[in-house]
Amino acid sequence: QRSLAHCCVIEGDLQLLLLEKHDSWDKVKFPRLVEITGFLLVYRVYNIQSLGSLFPNLATIRGLTTHQGYSLVLYDNRDLQEVGLYRLASILNGYVRIQNNIQLCFGDDKTINWNRICKAEDSGKRNHFSAKSRLLTLWCSQRCRDASKFARLNFSEICVHELPPPLECSRDKCSGG
Repeated sequence: QRSLAHCCVIEGDLQLLLLEKHDSWDKVKFPRLVEITGFLLVYRVYNIQSLGSLFPNLATIRGLTTHQGYSLVLYDNRDLQEVGLYRLASILNGYVRIQNNIQLCFGDDKTINWNRICKAEDSGKRNHFSAKSRLLTLWCSQRCRDASKFARLNFSEICVHELPPPLECSRDKCSGG
């Protein structure tokens, strides 16, 4: 955590893997991080409800390297309830895979316009979201409507220019943040 505390750009990939025994993520935050040049992979990270608490200002995932073609992978995170990357404006290369997050609400292509965020030509066909059972969808719908920031937003009407202003970026190749 200390090595990334003041980091604005990660040159390469960021992988959070097999953190099943971590009790609390309340004090873990990377508020200065605005860009990852590779991919972001979150796999079996328990006791985290939203990635927004970790990366509140992440605006760009460049995808210069990908994980099997994906630049954002959220897989098998049993406690994840929302993606929460409210400032994420662009994934320049690669696709999105969100799968086996049993409590996740508002992460699919019906609630987040991933096609606008993903700049890859065929992202609409290649992005992958796990199907939820109807029972879980109904449960999520009510639970998340009350608890999630997403419940107060109509994503079909939000444009990129209407998103909250990102942090200052001094890099000449800055995209989305």
